[in-house]
Amino acid sequence: MLNKKWFKILPLILLTSAIALSPSFSAGEIAGRRVIEIRIEDILIVILGLAWIANFLILKKRKLQKPPLLFPILAWLGIGFFSVLTNWIFMNIGFSRGFFYFLKEIEFFFLYFYLFYHIKNLDTAKFIVKLWVFLGVVNVGWVIYQLATGLELGGYDYGPGALSEQGSYPSGGFFLILFIFLFNVSLYYFLNLNIS
Repeated sequence: MLNKKWFKILPLILLTSAIALSPSFSAGEIAGRRVIEIRIEDILIVILGLAWIANFLILKKRKLQKPPLLFPILAWLGIGFFSVLTNWIFMNIGFSRGFFYFLKEIEFFFLYFYLFYHIKNLDTAKFIVKLWVFLGVVNVGWVIYQLATGLELGGYDYGPGALSEQGSYPSGGFFLILFIFLFNVSLYYFLNLNIS
């Protein structure tokens, strides 16, 4: 029984761990000599997303529960698409740069929907929140270690969030997804709604 439970949430565990800890590697360059960085999370999102869509089509589910914040998310994506499209028309940005920028926005919200539809009960939600908080503490601890010791390990080789990125130690999409997730768990908890 326990093994079946862990098997069902294994994709969520892998995804959250990959977001927080995965190394990146170069997959080429786009216009302006900008490097395309691919992380394990990107590969996992494609694999898990295709499996999720295939499962949805095979089981022929007719009705989906509408997630909270659906319309604000669609509005955000619509504004982002309009902005990218406008900048393409006026040639303010290159096609590849705009495409990958918008693709990253879609990736963040795909993660949100994936989590919403795969968390079946409050215990799973609590476990994932605890895992994300733990991984967030690991990221912050790594940054503090680097600041305290003066080490700059990894550069662009490790971690999408605060882990070893050069600059002002950005928090990245990891904390954006964590915030959205915590907000929704709180919203559903206080409104006494079912989680997926």
